Amino acid sequence: MPANSVKCVIFSRPESVILALLICPRKCYTVLYISVPDHRTQHESARYRGRPESVYLSHFWINFMNKHKGKRLFITGIPTAGKSYLAKVIIKRNNGIHINIDDIRRKIRNNPKYKKWVNFYRDKDEKEYYMTTTYGKQWQNLVRQSEGVWPAILEKMESYQNETRLVIFEGVNILPHLAKKYLPFPGIVIIGKSFEEVLNRNKQDSRWGGTEELQKLGAESFFYGKRPRYKAEAEKYGYPVFETADEALEPVIEILR
Repeated sequence: MPANSVKCVIFSRPESVILALLICPRKCYTVLYISVPDHRTQHESARYRGRPESVYLSHFWINFMNKHKGKRLFITGIPTAGKSYLAKVIIKRNNGIHINIDDIRRKIRNNPKYKKWVNFYRDKDEKEYYMTTTYGKQWQNLVRQSEGVWPAILEKMESYQNETRLVIFEGVNILPHLAKKYLPFPGIVIIGKSFEEVLNRNKQDSRWGGTEELQKLGAESFFYGKRPRYKAEAEKYGYPVFETADEALEPVIEILR
């Protein structure tokens, strides 16, 4: 069959997609990857719809591999670590574009599809949440929120596919396990150097509550709760980990060369 006669190829297993991309020229066909759990009937697989494994995310992933025209980088890590600062420094040097994931969340705050996760923390009493929720559960909540808003994040990323300048995506919701699965471009994780530094930065720009007690509870959550988990995920999936933005600057410049 002539290569140009193949208009669309549909696969149900990720390894089949990879094999096809290796064997055939990408321009010959359109790839759709429909992720259905192994050994499930069509009826059973219906309950997986809407999860990150569903069709639209896998389709975005294929698009990412072939359509982004410029360099891309993501920066993630705990709040107060200096992610935005680093992104701005690099963007200024390279005349690029900085996309803050916080801005994406704000724009979808009233969208019924995402409202639950965007407003997850706003709907809770901050002190009660920190005092009664273990660090492990707090991390699970961040994972659930990140996976819940992930389709909107990917949609925003895809909107820059024709941009030839450097684009940096930055925010806490770009968790390493999601990046590894769906993003073909590099990224780094910044986790903070000391509790005192995290606390001081949280006082200067509080992420949630305004009192010193709440700021301290928040900083403890960031440093003692989320920090080791970001680090563990980053190391598991092969992303560089840095304690400060200044420490990360030169390695990032090398990554983007």
